[in-house]
Amino acid sequence: MLSSPFAVRNGLFLKLPHGTGICIGWRWFSVLQPGKIVRLRSYGSEEIERRVIDVTGTTVVVCRVEEWEEAQREGREPMCVGFPRTAVIETK
Repeated sequence: MLSSPFAVRNGLFLKLPHGTGICIGWRWFSVLQPGKIVRLRSYGSEEIERRVIDVTGTTVVVCRVEEWEEAQREGREPMCVGFPRTAVIETK
């Protein structure tokens, strides 16, 4: 993975608010932001689809899409888990 200083210096990475960004020539092009649906590789190499809740440094905090919808209906916070950004395969 490209380091941020290298990518910024060489015009490959656009720094955006909340620690999100677009890296040209890497696996993803959409901005990782709360509410987006992402496909990621889980710990057993299984591909899963989750909703982004937060992005903090190198961690993407996600939950099941169904859990997010239930939490919205019930007025509570969704139960989430963090994954490394490198686990993100695709952003929808």
